[in-house]
Amino acid sequence: MGFGRRSDALHEWLATRIGRGNYAWHGGGRGGTRDRIALYFREPDAASACLTAFPDLELADGTCLPGYSSPYMPFGRSEDDDTVCNLYNQTTTQEAMRQLFKGMSMTDRAGNVAPGKIYPDQLAPIIRHDGKSLELVKARWGMPSPPSVLKTQRDPGVTNVRNLTSCHFTPMK
Repeated sequence: MGFGRRSDALHEWLATRIGRGNYAWHGGGRGGTRDRIALYFREPDAASACLTAFPDLELADGTCLPGYSSPYMPFGRSEDDDTVCNLYNQTTTQEAMRQLFKGMSMTDRAGNVAPGKIYPDQLAPIIRHDGKSLELVKARWGMPSPPSVLKTQRDPGVTNVRNLTSCHFTPMK
């Protein structure tokens, strides 16, 4: 779908119905014959309302799959559950994160992990394997942008990879 004048209608709807501080718009260029954008919502209800108001828009690949997870939609959900956005809220305590892997060797390098919302390009706690054992660290959410979508020297990064077969993301698998 080419956006053309529809982007004006979408911008207006988002500003009046969702509120400018409750969503983010990231232009993603074209893929084949279709324009691509990424919309990030603070709440899943806002994402659902947007899809209802603009039914010809498609949700990002994978966000409706049973394995997709966020604090609003844990693993094991049914297929009838609502769609979710890709912004998260950190409600699990540091100790609870460590207890998920009780009995396994884990190093905590995260420092103080305060509860709250997690946004793209900000530090958030993750548990990763360092080659020897698990470690709890803070990391930025996102990957480098493909050069074809960069409009300036600043790389805002990609937080929602849609095309895993892209040669840009192959070395990162």
